[in-house]
Order: sequence, then structure tokens, then C-alpha cells
Amino acid sequence: MLPPTAIGSLDGFALAIPYLGVARAGFPSPATDYVEQAVSLDKLIIRHPASTYICKVSGDRLRDAGIGDGDWAVVDRSLPFALGRVAVISYRGELVLSKVVEHGHKLYYQSANPLHPPLDVWCEEQVQLWGIVTHVVKRCF
Repeated sequence: MLPPTAIGSLDGFALAIPYLGVARAGFPSPATDYVEQAVSLDKLIIRHPASTYICKVSGDRLRDAGIGDGDWAVVDRSLPFALGRVAVISYRGELVLSKVVEHGHKLYYQSANPLHPPLDVWCEEQVQLWGIVTHVVKRCF
């Protein structure tokens, strides 16, 4: 197997990880002994480096959307607001992750956990959209 290699990035260093190909989640296929490519995770998940940041998720507000406490959210500030997307907003001095939904003719930030009610935040002047979540990085063990 090829070792990881350093390649250029915004901060001058990124890690290129060997790419093994597709791993099926069903019927197994033969593994590859020879790897020709490497993948840089930052290049794979970040489309707009100058407007992208990462934040650590705290709480269970989006647990039913597969986003949990301790996960890392990759957030792109250049993406437009869109219904159904998970967004990061500044709400009453805190960063909050929620899905953007419409009920009637009003917009809300909806949790993905029935224990948390929707936030009717659009009438408040202090609310700012900080970006749209594009990827979530989670630990599997």
C-alpha cells in the first residue's frame, strides 16, 4: 500500500491518503493490492476553501438527520440559503445548527429531534446565516 504523501494546500500542507476504490456495503468484491491514486480529504470535501470552516457539533438537535454530539460540521459560507439544508446560524449570541424549513408562509429552523421545537428566528434582527453544512465528519468507534 502507498504511504500518505504531502501535497500543497492553503496552509502549505495537506495529507494525501491512498485511494483503494469502492468498498461495497453488500456482496464483497476482491480487494486491490495495488493503489495508483491518492485522495486529499480537504480537496474532496471543500469546494470553496476561502469561505469554508469547520465547527464541532454539541448537542442532539440534529440526531435524526445523522448529525450528533461530537461530530465535525464542514460549513461553506459562500453557498446560498436553501430550504431543507442544514445551516449554521448565529442566534442570541450562539452558533446553532438547524434545518431550514417553511410552514405556511413563515421560515423556521427545525431540529431533527422531536424533543426540540422549531426556532421562529426570522423575525429577530440578531439572526445571521453563517453558512450551509456540506459534510459531517464523525467518529465510528
